Amino acid sequence: MVTADPNIKANRIKLTSQIHDVMDAFYEETRNSKYVAWCVGACPYEIFNGAHMARFQTENLAARISSAQEQVPYIEYAESHGLGNEVCSYTKINLGQALMMVEGKEEEMIPERLRVPKPDVVIALNTCPTMIQWANALVDIFHVPYYYIDAPFYYDDTKECWDRNIAYVKEQLAGLIKFIEDFTGEPYDWDALRHQIDVIEEFTAYRREILECQKHVPAPGTFIDGAVAFGPANTVRSEGCIQLYKEYRDELVGRIERGEGALIGGEEKYRILWRGNFPWFKMGTLSRMLSKYGAILLDGGYAFHNYGAIGSEYMGNHGFNKDDILMTIAAEHSARSYTRTFNWKVEKEFKAFIDDYHVDAVIIHSPHTCRPWAMQAQDLGRKAEEIYGIPCLVLDSDHTDPSFFHDAQVETRIQSLLEAVDTRRKQQGK
Repeated sequence: MVTADPNIKANRIKLTSQIHDVMDAFYEETRNSKYVAWCVGACPYEIFNGAHMARFQTENLAARISSAQEQVPYIEYAESHGLGNEVCSYTKINLGQALMMVEGKEEEMIPERLRVPKPDVVIALNTCPTMIQWANALVDIFHVPYYYIDAPFYYDDTKECWDRNIAYVKEQLAGLIKFIEDFTGEPYDWDALRHQIDVIEEFTAYRREILECQKHVPAPGTFIDGAVAFGPANTVRSEGCIQLYKEYRDELVGRIERGEGALIGGEEKYRILWRGNFPWFKMGTLSRMLSKYGAILLDGGYAFHNYGAIGSEYMGNHGFNKDDILMTIAAEHSARSYTRTFNWKVEKEFKAFIDDYHVDAVIIHSPHTCRPWAMQAQDLGRKAEEIYGIPCLVLDSDHTDPSFFHDAQVETRIQSLLEAVDTRRKQQGK
């Protein structure tokens, strides 16, 4: 049986303490903008830089609210208006907030730092079946114009399928730019968009180095550090992100040079790959729960996703094509895990990490109210065990609804996973 040592603590990346202020500044800028787009799903929100419009991702705001343990009033408010407990909890947080805003409850129920202006437009990309329904609800609530992008599923992993799907989405991105021009009455600023892509490319280079550092034993940081620091890369994407991720990279390199790992007071015993989104409201709980057993969540595409990584296979140059910016954007936003084949997920979300990062076990998060990440979770777990021979835990929980997370139950399942790692090691004579 694995034993806990309460003296072992997480050695958090110091730079992550800056993230709260970075995100606060981003939302403050949004509140002071002329036009604001609410973006549902993995939307191409960088396109709004070319229109000098503010934008934010509705999921990011929901995760931000959840990480502060403030999500329950929004969920309950949405449920009081008829949304059931099976509806995506991101959606309920966002729609709960929207309903509070139009029903005059904003000052009473929404903390000032979490307030956002009403949308002037709603944009959605349907990588999840919930996205268009969610966006439709926002349009009904606020009575604003909307533009939806259809992201097709990949029925195979050939270049022909890739080319067809990306061309289809690229055409819709051009339509989005025309929609924005018609809405604002101003010509689109392509130079501003090119500059935005240059900025993304520059800070993404540091994020690739950050991911490379995670291969080191002991690991200098954790998936949880990466998840905390993901907001600026995913949502803000300003020039300040360049220095931010450079400092993150430098902190990891410094730890490696000093032989310092992601744990304090004990050695790293278990390196775990995390697949899927994250219970944002339990980041600290999971970190402490794992640390006392000498376990770390090492990596996972969700926290360490790099812009362009998906398109690099077919586009080269780390997925950035400066001669075709819309193709670069189409590849980034429409070809993620949600739309890909089962075999692609096994290959891209498990193999590279397990082969290169000395992974001992896998946790696949199966969020109760998130269809794309829960879909195929059990099959993915069985396939990972079958191919790689390492233990896999499918963790039933949720990304933002606390009613589906039970600390004692989760810890018991994690203990069983670590015991399975120990059993495998004994069988292998390690």
